[in-house]
Amino acid sequence: MESVPIGTFYRTVFPNGTIVQLAAPTQNTNGLILRTAFAQPGHGWINLYASATAPTAIGELDTRIIFAGNGSARNGERSQVQLPYPMLIPAGYGLWVTSGSHLDGAAPDGAFSGSWDFV
Repeated sequence: MESVPIGTFYRTVFPNGTIVQLAAPTQNTNGLILRTAFAQPGHGWINLYASATAPTAIGELDTRIIFAGNGSARNGERSQVQLPYPMLIPAGYGLWVTSGSHLDGAAPDGAFSGSWDFV
């Protein structure tokens, strides 16, 4: 297994049921390499989107999801998902993260960490 360099740009976010922009499409003029990505979905899910436009709703399925993590709805259980290899994102695409909960009435409690470089 070869080592993967961490990206120059890095962010950890707790979306808490919102849409969080990591990189704007206007920043990505020549392509973007997603180097590392980790999702800790809590009792719900974390979605990472790559698109020319932001998702319009939490958990939207019409915008390209490129990485996701699903957690257990059982109390006390946690999971973590790691991106298995770097990804090249086309120029003009931005990155967004959303989260949601599998538990009725519970707030989303997941996190996302990622690093990337612009080409």
